[in-house]
Amino acid sequence: MAKSRRRSLRISLTPCSLDVSSDEEDLNELSFYDGPPWHPPNVICDQLNESGIRSNGNPVQPRIVENVVKLLEEECTVPFIARYRKEQTGNMEAAVIREIKSSLEELKVVQEKTKSHLGKLGKEKKLTKELRESFCNSHSMIELEQLFAPFKAGSKTTLAERARRTGLEPAAEKLLGETAGLFNIQSFIHPDTEGCRTAAEVEKGVQHIIAEVVSKDKTTVDYLRSCVKDMKDQIFLSVSKAGQARKKTKKEQQVDYEKFQTYFDGKFSINTIKPHQVLAINRGEEFKALTVKVTLPDRLTKQFINWCKAKWCSHTQPNSYSSKIMCMAVDDAYNRLMSPMILREIRSTLNKTAEKASIEVFTQNLHRLLLTPPVKGRVILGVDPGFKNGCKLAMISATGEILTTSVSLMHTGNKYYERNKMIDLIQTFKCETIGIGNGTACRETEEFFSEVIRSGSLQPLHVQYCIVNEDGASIYSVSPEAEKEMPNLDPNIRSAVSIARRLQDPLAELVKIDPKHIGVGMYQHDVPERLLKAALGDVVEESVSFVGVDLNICSEVLLKWVSGISACLAKKIISHRQRFGAFINRQMLLDVKGLGPKTFKQCAGFVRINPTGGAEDTNLDEVIVISTSEDEVDVKPLKRKRAKTTAGPSKRRKKSDEQEPLDSTWIHPEAYEETRQLLKMAFASGRDIGSESIRGKLDNLIKSRGNASLAGSIGVGEPTLDLIINGLKQPTNYDIRVEFDKPLFKQNIMSIDQIIPGMQLTGRVTNAVHFGVFVDIGVKDKGLCHRSHMLHHILKGKVLGPGDKVEVVVISKRLTDSGKWNFSLRLVGVS
Repeated sequence: MAKSRRRSLRISLTPCSLDVSSDEEDLNELSFYDGPPWHPPNVICDQLNESGIRSNGNPVQPRIVENVVKLLEEECTVPFIARYRKEQTGNMEAAVIREIKSSLEELKVVQEKTKSHLGKLGKEKKLTKELRESFCNSHSMIELEQLFAPFKAGSKTTLAERARRTGLEPAAEKLLGETAGLFNIQSFIHPDTEGCRTAAEVEKGVQHIIAEVVSKDKTTVDYLRSCVKDMKDQIFLSVSKAGQARKKTKKEQQVDYEKFQTYFDGKFSINTIKPHQVLAINRGEEFKALTVKVTLPDRLTKQFINWCKAKWCSHTQPNSYSSKIMCMAVDDAYNRLMSPMILREIRSTLNKTAEKASIEVFTQNLHRLLLTPPVKGRVILGVDPGFKNGCKLAMISATGEILTTSVSLMHTGNKYYERNKMIDLIQTFKCETIGIGNGTACRETEEFFSEVIRSGSLQPLHVQYCIVNEDGASIYSVSPEAEKEMPNLDPNIRSAVSIARRLQDPLAELVKIDPKHIGVGMYQHDVPERLLKAALGDVVEESVSFVGVDLNICSEVLLKWVSGISACLAKKIISHRQRFGAFINRQMLLDVKGLGPKTFKQCAGFVRINPTGGAEDTNLDEVIVISTSEDEVDVKPLKRKRAKTTAGPSKRRKKSDEQEPLDSTWIHPEAYEETRQLLKMAFASGRDIGSESIRGKLDNLIKSRGNASLAGSIGVGEPTLDLIINGLKQPTNYDIRVEFDKPLFKQNIMSIDQIIPGMQLTGRVTNAVHFGVFVDIGVKDKGLCHRSHMLHHILKGKVLGPGDKVEVVVISKRLTDSGKWNFSLRLVGVS
């Protein structure tokens, strides 16, 4: 799914002329379309500000949006724009740039649809200067479809079309005309024609035609929408329990009313209803557990009908026969056509807003999950828990290689034998880190390892375990990608390998799995597949690009998510590496067939050539360990010698193929010359990158010259100067993920019986939704910290997401009918 999902975003920014020079104008010429008269950046800017979207806490500026649009038209990627074009974007966040990209794609669709409509109307000789101007000034699909509605061929089964086929359209036109007072219904009665045999049939048919005309009139529809907008707080979504008659007959398809009882007899204002409530109500309606109805206030109906009668019936004599038919047609237009239409629009708007909110929640949570700090340099035992078929085990090396696999019947077999078998396995491979999947039998597996650790049988090893989210592991284990990567392994064992690697390097492993299968969203399965796939793809690309990949050790799966690199190109890069050996510098990427200067510009800053070229040389930080008992456990990095590697057949190197120290940083090659000037001014060299020495030299230089003056001296903007300085200061193999909270490791387990209301616990956020966050407090079931129990003075502006360490107090605990515990929590601290 790499760059094939990126469509061309080219939209003409030049206003087209709406003037027609000749009185005998050619309507086919009017249908020519060369772009909108409105300015796309201005439209996008208004849309973003109206939606409440902010950049760095401030309203979005038109000038900035225009710069972003131009960059997108040049086919720049979102990560590239966000990191390397800060001067043009005003340091705009990647999320806002994605919003601009999405809006630009929608405007592209509007432009194409406008061209289609104008072409069709031109061929049918129905296009006028005024109509063309209206089409060209429309910048939304709703406006376009509303303008095109009167010219759209209706279904032959509609009441209006049936009346037209009987020849009643002239009668309707006469009533709509200025001479409606002279209307004589008798002249349209034809005893031999069905639908025109009596005055009542003629009256009904004319009424249907007029009702359709009224319902498709732009001014009338606009007024109805304005009434709805003005009275949003008086429009409600009424929800009730569906009748028993709607229950399905099959036992496995029985409606689970308990899940939706919160919404029984509910009345929600469309102005204040929350996105998660809309999605829950929609699901209940789909499962036939809920009946949903939108109710409009009587005041709105009365106001709108009075306005319509004043508009459509003013040319008729009061209390005349013509006035009577027109008024009946207006009532019919509202009750039969316009009211259902506006109710559908209200539901559609609510659904779109809720879907967008669901996608935002998912993307934010996925971004945090992908940026979970890796546990590098460790041998890890991955455990996929199970009862009947046992727990699947996979031991992986510090570099992710599979050392051994096994199955343990720790829950159903001989406890003594399984315990000793596990001790031997852990001691043989000197394993001090265990990752346990959070699926079936997780709790019992956790108890088993906790007892083994407490017994002291593993000493002198310092063993801890961590609960790992295994969502999507089973799906990945049977995928073609897993079969290709681990051809000789049972799918269940592959799941255990995936669990271990998720702990070792979450980003590298999670990119192999379809993001929608990672359980960190909110009703994500109810969101259109197309929208979800596009949004999640952008987030994965951004996460992988910002973390960066080592060009000489990364996998094809990881590389294809780097900004500017497609799946096909990733395969070519890996093939080139295998054939000619390791890349010495970034410039050598241009030797790869199919990778030109344009692609190099987009991807170069996100790939690195590390001096050592091995993940095992990564500087290790201490991994945070939090026990649910009173004892704190310190984890020491596992130091290993670097293994020697042999390269493949060497390609003859050119003199230019020399190592470039800056290739190990996130500094873009386009800024290398300016970076060298800065190093010279600081009396430093490439050998000093990441050292304490260069940090001091750069700090002194900035202190003496100032940021603005220094940026001007080397010819860059201040944002680029900051990026260069940070790149030079960061240690070799710096990983931005270290800035986030690390995985939660434990040695002891807490019992549910120990948890009582009022107890304060340390936990990790596992999922964030609009109504609060779910927290892992060290037991099988997660606790919910509702937004009402998350006070602002505690959050201090922080937005919680997966992986955040929090302090919570248990408010209550309750055992549900399904056997799960519900914990209600109150936030008291954030790390």
